[in-house]
Amino acid sequence: MRPRPHRLPDDILARLAAGGGGAEAARHLVAAERSKHRLLVLGVVRLAGSHPAVGHAYDLLAWIEKKAPEAVETVLGHPAVGAWAAHVIRSRGTATQLGALAAAAAILARLPARVEAPAPDGRITLPSLGQIVTADPADLVDLRVHSDGTLEAGGRRVRAAERTAGRQAEEREEPGWLPLRRITADGFSLCVDDLDPCRWSPDEAPDGRLPPAELDVWREHLRISWQVMKARHWTLAGETASIISVLTPITGPAYRMNSATARDRFGAIGISTPRDWRWMASTFAHEVQHAKLGAVLDTVELLEPDDGRYYAPWRPDPRPLAGLLQGTYAHLGVAGF
Repeated sequence: MRPRPHRLPDDILARLAAGGGGAEAARHLVAAERSKHRLLVLGVVRLAGSHPAVGHAYDLLAWIEKKAPEAVETVLGHPAVGAWAAHVIRSRGTATQLGALAAAAAILARLPARVEAPAPDGRITLPSLGQIVTADPADLVDLRVHSDGTLEAGGRRVRAAERTAGRQAEEREEPGWLPLRRITADGFSLCVDDLDPCRWSPDEAPDGRLPPAELDVWREHLRISWQVMKARHWTLAGETASIISVLTPITGPAYRMNSATARDRFGAIGISTPRDWRWMASTFAHEVQHAKLGAVLDTVELLEPDDGRYYAPWRPDPRPLAGLLQGTYAHLGVAGF
């Protein structure tokens, strides 16, 4: 059976081309990018060949998907997973991290499972959940997931996911377990990923976790900016809620804020600590445009090959045509805001 390409309906593409699109257009883009992640993971599996740990992890993911497809969707849709899979394929690197993906899906699904995963620096990263700290670094560590949401690895047993009323509750840190934290505003919930090695490029990702005091600042600014977006910028709010699932702390230049998106990390925004709620809201307006256009470019061929460089009104150096288009589309969103 040949895979079918994603196609954007003409009316959806027209709305996106005008700068908007709304939640309906965003859902088309999310579906295309989730398929891209799946193809990347499949590419990782094929690259691994007959590696027994990778083959078992893939079979486990397939089994979990039959029982709890939403759990697998959550893990494979995590932005850092796309970056990891793309890196493995480009560098022809090791694929054993697939075991950690399968373990994360089993934890979310509350299904018992056993799988192997790497523990570089004595830590195993479970995408969308957090990290378990083992006693020693190891190429592969045996992971056992229990149906109550607990995980055993490297002599540790931790509760890797708490759930209340079908949703993940407030994350609790305990010895050996570093959970990813969330910030929430009126039903809009974002994961703050400051742990995954593939969350962002190393030169922009700060060392260490976001301090609790700064996380509280993010929470407060999100609360106000989300209120304003819902009340006055409902198209942007719908797109943001549909597309963005992760905020990743990145470093900012002195006395300035910084934000970014990356094609390999669809659904994530890299952001330095915002100075106020207005800057956070305008960052959503800016970066959601980049995310939308990146997904459109994955789906529709908009540009012919071009090696030229072109000047833009907002920066002194000439840029490639794709960069000029991205900047124009982002400024369209900021102007609307």
